[in-house]
Amino acid sequence: MENNEVCSNLIKYIENAINFSFIAKIPGYDKEPRVQKEALIRLIQKFDKNESFLEFATYTLTTLQSGIITQIIPLTWSKPNGMKDSFINDDKFGLSIDEIINYISVLLIVKDIMHTSYIASLPIYNSYRYNQKEFYNNVVELIENAVDNISTLESINPIFLAIAAKSILPFSIRDNELSASSKLIAILFNVSRIMASYPNTETNVAHTQPIFISTIYNLVNNASFLGLDYKMANEFYDKVKSGDIKWKN
Repeated sequence: MENNEVCSNLIKYIENAINFSFIAKIPGYDKEPRVQKEALIRLIQKFDKNESFLEFATYTLTTLQSGIITQIIPLTWSKPNGMKDSFINDDKFGLSIDEIINYISVLLIVKDIMHTSYIASLPIYNSYRYNQKEFYNNVVELIENAVDNISTLESINPIFLAIAAKSILPFSIRDNELSASSKLIAILFNVSRIMASYPNTETNVAHTQPIFISTIYNLVNNASFLGLDYKMANEFYDKVKSGDIKWKN
């Protein structure tokens, strides 16, 4: 996809495939969903010359179009104690399945904006492995600056922005501060980039699913290094292996 097509295609997807009504249920902000949707589109347009954003946005658009989010969110399973579980098991906003699908889709897009702009100078976790507190403090400062900067620039709920920003935090450091949605978009963020590294996944449908299974297997094995929630990544792998989640070209 040419760079000049990335932003326009992503905006078309937002306009045609994402319903922003969910954002009205997130407290602390009174702007209408339409206003916040238009604000996100304006932000994307501002990054139409940002090479890093365009690269990440290409991957994210492919992930959105693959249909995996619409497959992930409705899935439920029984835990050993008989209780039902799901990937988003801590929804505090009272969202429906369709609303959660839209919510996760927009979070993934916002994460790209934050990752390629305000959080571009994020320190490498591995270099702080002997001083996790220093790493955590640096990340929190960057997140706070990112949320302040974006919510100052555009009319987007800062609570929503903070959820996207917190997906940067390694799971091992502050599990109690990470929502299930932050953990999930951190996984999806990595899945989209790994899938993009394989040739012919867009054209060779017969080979795509085995590649997808291999991608998630590698993600599970590297969850700790990538700062991902191993338990969620492993559950994701089980659902991909069983065919409940498929990468659709």
